[in-house]
Amino acid sequence: MSRLFAIALLLASACDGEAPAPDAGAPSTDAGSADSGSMEDAGPPPDTWETFAADWFATYCNECHDGASRDYTTLTHVRRDMDRIRCGVSPTTADGCGGSPAAGQFPVGPGPYPDDASRERLVAWLEAGLPE
Repeated sequence: MSRLFAIALLLASACDGEAPAPDAGAPSTDAGSADSGSMEDAGPPPDTWETFAADWFATYCNECHDGASRDYTTLTHVRRDMDRIRCGVSPTTADGCGGSPAAGQFPVGPGPYPDDASRERLVAWLEAGLPE
């Protein structure tokens, strides 16, 4: 069915109160379809250094690691130490971690300390390649 004919049929049916019959060959306009482009199904944006990790390090790490060899106020140092950070922050032994540092060992010091969900979120950000 041509698009012009389909539009005419739609307009005509709107005038007489009847819904037009669906055209089997026409593309779906169902709002619930997977390719509708709806932002509702997209979920939250992924974590980045700016939106998540910088604050995480400021809260849990930078009291001790804010200068010299381990300056976790910078993404450069976090990137360099990411494997060690991932192993020590993860609440359980992560793949590729041999037990040193032990799971859940980081952060050390007087606190505060992240809960397991926050630890897992940081590990996911690290495993995603430290998005900026």
